[in-house]
Amino acid sequence: MNSLLSRNKIEEAWSKFHGMTVSGEVKESDCYTMLNACYNSTQTKEFIEVAMAKTGVGPDVRIYNKYVSRLMVEGNVTEAERLVDEVMPSAGVEPDAKTYEALSMSDERLSTIRTSKLNKWVNEGGTASVGAAKNLFNLLVERGVADEYHFMVMEKIRNVYRSGKK
Repeated sequence: MNSLLSRNKIEEAWSKFHGMTVSGEVKESDCYTMLNACYNSTQTKEFIEVAMAKTGVGPDVRIYNKYVSRLMVEGNVTEAERLVDEVMPSAGVEPDAKTYEALSMSDERLSTIRTSKLNKWVNEGGTASVGAAKNLFNLLVERGVADEYHFMVMEKIRNVYRSGKK
């Protein structure tokens, strides 16, 4: 699945994952890999609560750390803290140093990650990637954490669509 995702063949990776779920072959590492196919925290939450539940594989600290990081990147600090303080302990998962590192990322570091993600998706093009970029940007604006670089990246999308290069 890693090779499919690295080539941006997301639908094929999901298909393979679902086939492995049916045959009972899914391992924890497969679940961690498939988190890369989730564009946002909503998809990540659904993946953990629905898809992983079907596999019988419970989320470990690495999976929760990725979820916490995604929430932080989206500017949802309150939900990230709730995940660490309530959800992880109730699931029997102990936060580790990486968990707290994700919670304590500086605004500058978060801005750099956000800009990088937006640039990646905008440059990939395609409906799913551009949609993911717009979704993240809208969340950042809504939560008051969008900065000038994020606006500049999103201007690229407008320019592409204005020029008809879709």
